[in-house]
Amino acid sequence: MNIVARLVQMFRDLFGWLRAHPGLLLLALMIAMLLVLGRGSALLVTGEAPLGGRSLQQPDSAAEVTAILNSWQTRDALDHARRHIKIDFAFILVYVVFFAYVCRWLGRRLAEFGVPQLRWGAPWGVAASIAAGILDTLENVGMLSLIANHGAAVSQTTIQLVYWCAAAKYLLLALVIVLIWLMDVRRMNARVTLPRSSSR
Repeated sequence: MNIVARLVQMFRDLFGWLRAHPGLLLLALMIAMLLVLGRGSALLVTGEAPLGGRSLQQPDSAAEVTAILNSWQTRDALDHARRHIKIDFAFILVYVVFFAYVCRWLGRRLAEFGVPQLRWGAPWGVAASIAAGILDTLENVGMLSLIANHGAAVSQTTIQLVYWCAAAKYLLLALVIVLIWLMDVRRMNARVTLPRSSSR
């Protein structure tokens, strides 16, 4: 009975700690989902799709899309590709919440340290994270449409939608990561200089 009580207390402490550190929980969840998606994408690697599921993100032509989907159909992997993309919808939600949380957290820390520089990065980082999530969602919808219409004429509009949504998404996520890095560097510098300035 003591063992059960200790286990219950241990899980309570763990969940309490996670509730106090939501950013770490989101980071752990994001890494776990990245591993799952990475393994799922590896199962879609073929000669026509050397990057697995990512090969369908930026195809050059309708012929390339057809070749990728045919290679998956030959391996009976079209259903797996659909499941892989559907799992990615959950990943989108996780990374948007994670990046938005980190940007807001850094913005609050900069405000607490009285640092006006780069505080604008917090709302812009949140907005860019949400925009990247929307683009990623549209990209996934486009890829699911390409798979669903496999065997019919490939829509050039859908190909362009997937291509440009993927490109813009990666650009926005790179911007968010740079903003987070800059804000964190400024936060760390403020922490170092704060005791010195307050002692004067």
